[in-house]
Amino acid sequence: MRRTATVLLVIAALVFAAFALPAAASPGFTTVQATLVGDGDPDGSGSALLEIDTKTAFGAGTICHEIHVDNVATPITGGVITVGESGEIVGRLFVTDSGQDLQGCSGQGGIKTRDLMRIQKNPEGHFLHLYNAEHPCDITAPERTCPPGALIGQLVGVS
Repeated sequence: MRRTATVLLVIAALVFAAFALPAAASPGFTTVQATLVGDGDPDGSGSALLEIDTKTAFGAGTICHEIHVDNVATPITGGVITVGESGEIVGRLFVTDSGQDLQGCSGQGGIKTRDLMRIQKNPEGHFLHLYNAEHPCDITAPERTCPPGALIGQLVGVS
């Protein structure tokens, strides 16, 4: 019984972190951006602005996103941030919008804070990948890699 209560508390904390205030409200955030180009979908393009926060409640980081996509099948089903082009996942974006303009925040349960801090310190060493039904990835799977997505973009810091 006690274990069930603990599990429910952890789940509630992760849900709360996913819908937390935008990262700009916290002193531990970094803003990065990416110009998106076709990866699996050669005609696709777009832009992304991300706020990465390692100082959120309950010790889980948060990534908030504002993304616009063009010439790619929607809905976008999710996204990941990887180390280089390796496919090793170090951040996840849960997408709930179904159009071309996507906004939201994702709690980073299961992602190490040190990985988020590495993105903050060296955004250029990381890539954002976006997925749809034609180019899928189960971003919640225990595997730490995904295939190429519909769109890809190298992160850069925003001054």
